[in-house]
Amino acid sequence: MSTSSDSTQPTWSGDEPALTGGTFEIPFTASSDTSEGFETGGCSHLVAVFADAPAREALLNKYKSVIAWHARRIQDTSPPAKRRKVSAPTCGTCNLTLSRPFACLSCSFGGCWSDGHITNHLKEVSHSFCVDTKSGSVFCAECGDFIYHPTIDELYVSTVVLIEEQQTHFQTGKRTREPYQAWVPTNDECAALKDTTVLPCYGRRGLLNLGQTCFFNVILQSFIHNPLLRNYFLGDRHNTRLCKHTDCTCCEMDNLFSEVYSPNQTPFGPTSFLATTWKVSAEVSGYSQQDAHEFFITALNQIHGTCRGSTNISCICIVHQTFAGQLQSDVTCERCGNTTSTVDPMLDISLELKGKSGEVGAENTLAGCLRRFTKPEKLGAKEYSCSKCTKAHEAVKRLSILKLPPVLSFQFKRFEHKTVSKAIPQKIDTPVRFPASINMAPYTTLVMNSSGKDGASSYSGPEAMYDYDLFAVINHEGQMDNGHYTNYARLQDEWYRFDDEK
Repeated sequence: MSTSSDSTQPTWSGDEPALTGGTFEIPFTASSDTSEGFETGGCSHLVAVFADAPAREALLNKYKSVIAWHARRIQDTSPPAKRRKVSAPTCGTCNLTLSRPFACLSCSFGGCWSDGHITNHLKEVSHSFCVDTKSGSVFCAECGDFIYHPTIDELYVSTVVLIEEQQTHFQTGKRTREPYQAWVPTNDECAALKDTTVLPCYGRRGLLNLGQTCFFNVILQSFIHNPLLRNYFLGDRHNTRLCKHTDCTCCEMDNLFSEVYSPNQTPFGPTSFLATTWKVSAEVSGYSQQDAHEFFITALNQIHGTCRGSTNISCICIVHQTFAGQLQSDVTCERCGNTTSTVDPMLDISLELKGKSGEVGAENTLAGCLRRFTKPEKLGAKEYSCSKCTKAHEAVKRLSILKLPPVLSFQFKRFEHKTVSKAIPQKIDTPVRFPASINMAPYTTLVMNSSGKDGASSYSGPEAMYDYDLFAVINHEGQMDNGHYTNYARLQDEWYRFDDEK
């Protein structure tokens, strides 16, 4: 499929040279027998097409071409001004620009979904299927609904992964990303799996409040639903029977995951974990109310200190493999233009809800807070002394994210001191909207620096490298001196509310 700067209608070509060459070969892993087993519960019209080998191959090739076009299109994270001038696809009926094109799988027509132009096209010319280029979902005109088939699903995943592999390379060196290979069990592994017993693993279990320990439970729930921590401890990477540490937080984490993923679904009381925390961290001990973020940092430090691979330099423990990133601070002298850069480690990012004026920002969104976080800040002459000029001058300071961690944690600064004495802190109750997924590319050092230099071209990688999906949210209800914490966490595709007060 290709689009040119002279055309106003997208062309969805199944025989695009870039898609049929040796560098783009996606085998159809599902055999023709797949459709037979799916016939009773799936779309009979798609099953009929798959029964005819030439029609099946034509439809899958067209589907692959469309998905590959969209996958290539979203890989470019460079600023719009630096992108190649290619017109966006437009609807073949109303000629409006399509932010989410739907493509016919029988011809080159592309249309919009909201106004029904793509479905009208299918009815007028008696074509059966169209595809959402973003999600890969196939719509059947005869069924009047979106349909599912395992062959289509496998082809979508393999196509997107291959495009990402082709367009991902290291910033230094000429190596490309290692190709994905599906796990195929060996004979020995098959024999070992044959004698195993399948146990139910729900991963959804409430925690008992042990006396104003809601701050404690919400953080543990966020750990439980963290896929990297889950895989680490359920993978027996820390064995409690072999551990030689006393008051070991990693052992408590291992026991916690064992309890949560056990067949027992009654609420669990993490008494041993709480007692260990009190022994090693006096600042969060006792039955008084504590700050959840403070315990979050404390728990990470405790896990780091008792984890295998823990070092002071270039640590490879599970905490740093999961949460560790880097912030870069660039200070530019306005007199000579000299820029001084400082890199600091981070485990989370604290975001202000108020701007420099002291008022709550108009953009009460996560993206708005991040823009405020990375916005250049003026420094007075008394705040900065240039190392090149050797004199005090005004300067501009800007923060950016040099290295993104696999799991990114945000904390909103909701407490402020309004009184003159600043003795009584008060809470900022302004609600903040945040999406289910966010792309962090605009806030990284690489993208921000490349967008600030004319003609500069630096590879920032495919867009998928910067996408984050939300899996846990911690809320605080109440004021500074009292309140209650609750947790929302995602398990697979469902969200659950955890409240130990209920």
